[in-house]
Amino acid sequence: MENNDDESQTGTKKQSNAKNIIITIVVIIGLLIGIGVWYNNTHYNSTFQNNFMSSCESNGGNTSSCGCAYGVLQANFSYSEAKSLDSNPSSSNTYYQSYTSDVQSSCGSSQ
Repeated sequence: MENNDDESQTGTKKQSNAKNIIITIVVIIGLLIGIGVWYNNTHYNSTFQNNFMSSCESNGGNTSSCGCAYGVLQANFSYSEAKSLDSNPSSSNTYYQSYTSDVQSSCGSSQ
């Protein structure tokens, strides 16, 4: 009888360990997804850069001047501030005047 009890306890421990491993994996995956979403929402990405460059060039900028303007944006403004500029590119935006001034001083007045 003792042998059956030992086997039963061993089986229960294996099931418990397997559940703990699965729970740990699910938690790790959840954290990685959460970090990825946070990072994409708070950091400059290639989609934003491509859209910026395309918009700048379609409004008369050349690759060099648009690249400079993007560099000023990235160096001086957080991603959320840049998105604010993107959604409201007017003088009423608190970042607009600072951004245009920074671009003019860094990239020349032809912006």
